[in-house]
Amino acid sequence: MRVNIGNWVTKAAIKTPYKLAIINKNSTFSYQWIENMSNYFANDLVNKYNVKPGDRIALMFPNNIHFIVAYYAVLKVGATCVPIHHLLKNKEVKYILKHSESRLLISEKTILNVKPNVGDFPYLEHVIVSVSLCEDNLFEPFMMFKISNQSNISKLHVSKSEEDVAIIFYTSGTSGTPKGVMLTHENIFSKMNPLKQAIKFSSEDKMLSGLPMVHVYGQIMAMNFVVWCNATLILLEDENESCIVWGLENQGATVMMSTPTVYYRLNCYLKNNNKSINHNLRFAITGGSPSSSQLKREYEQYFKVQLLDSYGLTETSATIIMEHPDGYHRKPGSIGRSLSNHDVQILDESGIELPPGQVGEIAVRSKTVMKRYFKDDILQAQSSKNGWFLTGDIGYQDIGGNFFLIDRRKDIIQTMGFVVSPSEIEEVLLEHSKIQETAVVGIPDEEKGEVIKAYIVVRLGQNLSEQEVFVYLKEHLANFKCPSLIEFVDNLPRNNSGKLLKRLLK
Repeated sequence: MRVNIGNWVTKAAIKTPYKLAIINKNSTFSYQWIENMSNYFANDLVNKYNVKPGDRIALMFPNNIHFIVAYYAVLKVGATCVPIHHLLKNKEVKYILKHSESRLLISEKTILNVKPNVGDFPYLEHVIVSVSLCEDNLFEPFMMFKISNQSNISKLHVSKSEEDVAIIFYTSGTSGTPKGVMLTHENIFSKMNPLKQAIKFSSEDKMLSGLPMVHVYGQIMAMNFVVWCNATLILLEDENESCIVWGLENQGATVMMSTPTVYYRLNCYLKNNNKSINHNLRFAITGGSPSSSQLKREYEQYFKVQLLDSYGLTETSATIIMEHPDGYHRKPGSIGRSLSNHDVQILDESGIELPPGQVGEIAVRSKTVMKRYFKDDILQAQSSKNGWFLTGDIGYQDIGGNFFLIDRRKDIIQTMGFVVSPSEIEEVLLEHSKIQETAVVGIPDEEKGEVIKAYIVVRLGQNLSEQEVFVYLKEHLANFKCPSLIEFVDNLPRNNSGKLLKRLLK
């Protein structure tokens, strides 16, 4: 059976053409409308831009309908989508465009800050911006919703196999440069039914989410899952408290999906304003970083529904372990049980499965595990052992099948739902002429999960202020990657062999 995610919109439009697929604060969009618009755009991708199966097309949008239309159009023609977070800075965006060998970049003029030229991007042929006029002749004028005269797909190249790559996500790793994670149509499709079984989601549900759709959690667990279920997505462009309350009280959300940071802020908002919310939630889901027991207790006290933990990686097409609503007795501190069709085990250093209660590395075998890392054979080999994908996270499983997370992947920082590589920040800092050495770590924080702290050794004879460092970093890194804490030190702790001991800095 051939799977193409782009066709999920078509099937939903045939079944329920006038049903609302997307609700946001300003507009509503039916399945038929998204089907027509994505078909218009798909035709132009083929007929105007000669897009072929396997071509890599970069999308850089905030959480809005433009991303959804462009996304499904790209997949309908058998091309590969390369989502880029619109908060990234020039250097970060340029790395992804160059490494992915993207042929097209589709974005909005209000957020586009990349000035492409042939020398920098040998593969990039067109930059498409969703405005009617553009004064910079490097960009081709493009009106997102007046593209073609035809709403039916014709002469389109389509994917030939479910093994075709649908998405390449660029995600932080333990090294300084982002890694391209290649997910196929089958990877994503294989996540749908296990997730539906776990949370008993149906076409009658309305999911509230402000998760970035350029990331795996928001794209697969929210957007794609809702479309596959023929349900409704209440899409937040901003996850502030007033927007969440609007989605809960005015739009009748039945499931909420977000990060611990957002739930923490919502709890504080209700507490500080002595406010209660009328809602139709059956439960809420949290993921992206570990949640505390106190956070869950407070949320469940305010909303009288369960806040369910979930755990997964970009490489596993998002969640592989989660707490199930009302399905079994929840264990304090547990992140839940594995989804159906996901073989999750705890392995020792030799790759041998460990019995319940023993601590080791969390590993998974599933059709949802990525095809491979893009252009990185070394990392690909390091992440696999005897058919298992190694998450790098440490935990254990009890006799009842409940998983417990002990420690995260080495050095990775999880802040406000984002995964950040300390090495990437360190590389930027070391390019500063006044910095001799640096070490970046995550410091536990109740609201953000972790805050980023940089320890800096200044070069002999130089003077450097915190403000100077903050300004420099904001010029080169997305705001969510910039440390909020700076400490100047005379030296960094190292062992006898000279290895940096970051654990002593936390």
